[in-house]
Amino acid sequence: MRIMRTAAIVGALGLALSLSATPASASAVLSGRCSKGDFQLAASVTYGNAGGQHFFTKLTWKIVGDVGSNNDVYFEFWKHGSPDSLLKVFKMNDVSKSGSMNISFRRPLNDAVYVHGGTVFDTKYATDPVCKYFTRTI
Repeated sequence: MRIMRTAAIVGALGLALSLSATPASASAVLSGRCSKGDFQLAASVTYGNAGGQHFFTKLTWKIVGDVGSNNDVYFEFWKHGSPDSLLKVFKMNDVSKSGSMNISFRRPLNDAVYVHGGTVFDTKYATDPVCKYFTRTI
């Protein structure tokens, strides 16, 4: 009986240690939208916070409207400050109307980060085919 009780205590301690060793972090999404005439871009960035850092893992975009398949989409990561400073740029050229890209980008948790992004629509119908958006700051 004593051996079983000791095994149960050791097992419970092992479980508690394994649970506390992994930081809890739920992923969230920063999103932005912009439009120019009949064309729209919806973009999102999946991120989480763990180990004293923001970590960004996925970029997603969807373009609505009668556009071709050679759109340029970009995501700029900025640190909010005086002045704001550009941290990282992801630019995809000649992409279709929707897509995603896995990324790995980290910043210290005390950095206030936001995303500025946009697209150049592949269209012959717009005189100014550019739209831009900003996300909230985390």
